[in-house]
Amino acid sequence: MRKRRVDSYFGIHFDFHANEGETVARVYRPDIVANLLDRVKPDFVQCDTKGHAGLSSYPTKAGTPAFEIKEDVLKMWRELTKKRDIALYAHHSGLYDRKVVENHPDWAVKNENGEINPEYISPFSPYADEILIPQLKEIALNYELDGAWIDGDCWVVSVDYSDYAVNKYFEETGKKPPVKGDSDYEDYRDFCKKGFHDYVRHYLDEMKKIAPDFQITSNWIFSAHMPVKPDVDVEFLSGDYDNANSVASARHHGRCVANKNLPWDLLAWGQNARPGAWTTRNRSTKEYIQYCQEASEIIAMGGAFEFFNIMYGSGGCVQEWAIPIWEKVAEFVREREDVCFKSSPVKEIAVLFPEEKTPHDVDRLYILKYNGFKSLCSWIDAIQNTQYSCNVINEYMVHENELDNFKVLVVPNSDFINQKTADKISEYIKNGGKVITDLKSNKYFSKITGMNELATEQKLIFIKGKNALAALETEVLICNYNEKTSTGEYYEDNYFDENIHNAAVITNYGKGQIISMCFDFSESYKNNITTAIEDFLREQFEALEFEPVVKVLNNTFVDVLTMKKDGKLLVNLINYSGNHALDKVRSYGSIPPLYNIDLAIKTEKAPGNIRIEPGHKKCDFRYENNNIYLTLDKLEVHKIIVIE
Repeated sequence: MRKRRVDSYFGIHFDFHANEGETVARVYRPDIVANLLDRVKPDFVQCDTKGHAGLSSYPTKAGTPAFEIKEDVLKMWRELTKKRDIALYAHHSGLYDRKVVENHPDWAVKNENGEINPEYISPFSPYADEILIPQLKEIALNYELDGAWIDGDCWVVSVDYSDYAVNKYFEETGKKPPVKGDSDYEDYRDFCKKGFHDYVRHYLDEMKKIAPDFQITSNWIFSAHMPVKPDVDVEFLSGDYDNANSVASARHHGRCVANKNLPWDLLAWGQNARPGAWTTRNRSTKEYIQYCQEASEIIAMGGAFEFFNIMYGSGGCVQEWAIPIWEKVAEFVREREDVCFKSSPVKEIAVLFPEEKTPHDVDRLYILKYNGFKSLCSWIDAIQNTQYSCNVINEYMVHENELDNFKVLVVPNSDFINQKTADKISEYIKNGGKVITDLKSNKYFSKITGMNELATEQKLIFIKGKNALAALETEVLICNYNEKTSTGEYYEDNYFDENIHNAAVITNYGKGQIISMCFDFSESYKNNITTAIEDFLREQFEALEFEPVVKVLNNTFVDVLTMKKDGKLLVNLINYSGNHALDKVRSYGSIPPLYNIDLAIKTEKAPGNIRIEPGHKKCDFRYENNNIYLTLDKLEVHKIIVIE
């Protein structure tokens, strides 16, 4: 029986994006596709039905088919997957459709000057009713697919002055829409966002009437692209993270969807593409170890993993030579399924993702241009690289009292945090919570700290971490050094002299404490990854008397994720070494193993049993003073210490 998405753990994605003049299934090899399915054995497959060019790769009667279709590849995928009880989903482009804009220019997004966007459709237009829903109906009823992954949707939503948007706004407000520079321009941007939510809700509702078991998501909805509370009933969350520096990207994006209490997966690009776009043929297929590192970051967070590659031969074939790599990846992921899938985090450190707005010089409304997201990613990396386990909390979750479950909150740099949210965080501190704020977020808590309207300057500083200094070009607060409140220092030269400055200060408030950074920590760390700044950060958590559940005592390349499932504590250890962050390295075949990793794991009582997965290996340990002490002899990519 085919699995529904909520129970699906491992998938593969092969899209195509047919272009003008292209013959679909120029090469047609169902035998190779069958070999792929038999050896990789995914829970689900996502295959192409329509790409961003707007040309469907199956003989559609509702949309625009490709120039020539020699074979019906969608029919092939359905027959082959149905025979093997594998679910099949459509990769189907939504609001990104060049052909629809060409055929219906009045449906296109327009800017305030009335100029048409040649690629993006207005969600206020008749597109959903006249093209999208009829095509999804074809896919669901004629081809019996299990669902659809709607690509090119939220991340193309733009400020829209099409006639459809303008008329809708006038109906609701009786006003002409504001433009950049107007005091109510942000309100119009919110109106355009609401139009997208209504558009998705509409096609979901209509498809439920037509095919109630057809499962749909809109790519990247309610993710880092959309840091808002889910208000549309998609079946699952999913997105394709960056094809370069992918291990870090999986680390960041996983935390931004894992907290939504919805089924979720992330999609790894199986190639490093230059540039990272759907149009390029300049693709280097990734190696086994790259897939495994990326998958580890996702499955360790309790999510499902899928990888993506191109349907070659103009849609009728896949890379036969890469099937052995994918088969090994499947084995790696499956070995961890019973332990990891649907596990949930042990809540220790939360990093706030504010409900930010994109800058007004950016027309797209759900694109990753949030300064808060950049800062959030840097903080995630810094915390994980100091070998603490952190999670992301959205701003709306603060008002649902989710913050009370965490020991420490980090507030990254943000251009906008709602004052009610800042007040709620202040209340959390007063009741005993611990908070760290970055430089540009200090202002939201000035009533507590007294750090109000302090001047800043850009300069070279040398941050102190244990017994070393690290050079940073950064923005700093101009304030006097106070030894009693300082939790970190910097110097003006790479030398320990008497001219000491505050790098961070601590303020007591009620039963809790807040540490305020006196320099731009996240921007500095992004550009200056050093052991000194990591030691400095560790000292900030120690100043707050934070005690992590897991301490790695002797190795700095171990990424720790502390999870729980079925009453068991799961200590995920990921080997974060290797070349994954180097821009010029497109593929790599190995990473150095880590040996003899000493751990201290805090538990309230002595464990009954400890084993290492995969492999069900019993683990020797020592228990004293509410700590488990053990040594993992070797970490190649990902191991889980299971404590009962």
